[in-house]
Amino acid sequence: MAVLEPGRTFPTLSLRDADGGPAVLPRGQILWGFFKTTCPTCELMWPFLDRLSSMAQRAGTAVVAVSQDDRGETEAFYERLRIDPPTLYDPPPWNASEAVGLSNVPTLFLVSAEARIRETVEGFQKAKMEELAARFSAESRSGAPAGQSRILSARSRVTSESFFRPGESVPALRPG
Repeated sequence: MAVLEPGRTFPTLSLRDADGGPAVLPRGQILWGFFKTTCPTCELMWPFLDRLSSMAQRAGTAVVAVSQDDRGETEAFYERLRIDPPTLYDPPPWNASEAVGLSNVPTLFLVSAEARIRETVEGFQKAKMEELAARFSAESRSGAPAGQSRILSARSRVTSESFFRPGESVPALRPG
């Protein structure tokens, strides 16, 4: 099975909360981020996902990290990176990851409130991160409900804030 592409319906996921119980999933537009703590590309991407999270929230979009590892490994990963994003868990046999067609991590899915996939990002893609930042920046400035603002092109620029900071060494692409 291939990873789910834009336009497809995002499946209802069965995830766990930090205590191991059934997770309560957020409503509305959601940016899902699937990862594994032992993945070097996830380690590169997750601080940027954490930065993107604050922009998304101002635009009315929930950001949920989905860990394929247990709570202890995930907390150690977050402590090392000095981040603490909202996180749910996909324990073995990784049914949620299978439902979305994952073959590698990190993978992001921007999903509308109507459960339609708006964007899929596999691995670390600098241009895609900039596009998401521009989208969330425009949505927060326009006051339009998440998902209702115009779609931004790759040439769109984040005007209210810069996503990547001067001096940061950021590769254009790193596969997962």
